[in-house]
Amino acid sequence: MGWTTDPGRDAQLEYRLSIYHARVSDTGSYTCKTPMNISHTIDIIVKEVRCPNIATSPGLILSTNETKMNTKVVFSCNNGNDLIGGPVEAVCYPSGSWSSPIPACMNITCPEIIEPNNSELIVRMSGIVDNKIYSGTKAYFSCSPGFYLEGTLSSEATCLRSGKWSIEPMPKCLPISCSSPENPESGFVNTGGKKFFHTGDMVKFRCKSGYMMEGQPVSRCNERGDWSNLAPTCVRACTYPGSVIGGTISDVKFYYKVGDTVSFKCSSEGLVLKGAKMLECLGAGVWSSSVPNCSSPNSNKA
Repeated sequence: MGWTTDPGRDAQLEYRLSIYHARVSDTGSYTCKTPMNISHTIDIIVKEVRCPNIATSPGLILSTNETKMNTKVVFSCNNGNDLIGGPVEAVCYPSGSWSSPIPACMNITCPEIIEPNNSELIVRMSGIVDNKIYSGTKAYFSCSPGFYLEGTLSSEATCLRSGKWSIEPMPKCLPISCSSPENPESGFVNTGGKKFFHTGDMVKFRCKSGYMMEGQPVSRCNERGDWSNLAPTCVRACTYPGSVIGGTISDVKFYYKVGDTVSFKCSSEGLVLKGAKMLECLGAGVWSSSVPNCSSPNSNKA
């Protein structure tokens, strides 16, 4: 601040008061004197310019609550809603008014996702405010065990600023299915009359007469759409050859693999074994000989 003369004037001096970056504290009386000792006083009042406080509408967010001159306020909305009725910013003018109207927020909502009756669809929401689905809210989809999502490559949807969900139509859950099991070679599969197989369904396998099963006799359709067990293999086998009266057999079981052998002996010292002491299960599923018998030495039985 200082007094300056107006150059270029010889006959008359003119004085001017210049105040830069005026502050409220600069308020007061200022006196100057001419070379002729003539004084002049001026009263200066510096007032702070402020714009009115901004009355916010629901959802409106201000970058600052300051209202001084030259303050810039940027507006935004929560929940991803849209500004209406004004631009995104306003400046406090020296006149004490804002440069533009104060906007409001328009609530953008998406329709509620209704789960169909008896549906296996599970919907979990994230970002709901006051039970309303605003823009930006996400929905996450999953299915009950044994079912999978169909109709979309994504398991989530977002409420867009258009008021629509990011995926349409909404996904649905379909039962997980397994392919039809094939009959094992020289065997059968019992499907219980079913043509389509879903999670939890079971099938049973069996082999033709003269064959034995290697593998599991039961398989279950699991939640991955696979069978829990591969189809078994039916291999040639011999059935139990039969017991010997008065004697014993070395290994008793329902089926014998090709190449398995069994041996016989009499249980009493007074008896002798007549016939082959050992039988072998041959590739055709038959024993190499008939079952021997135990008889007295004087018996004519062969």
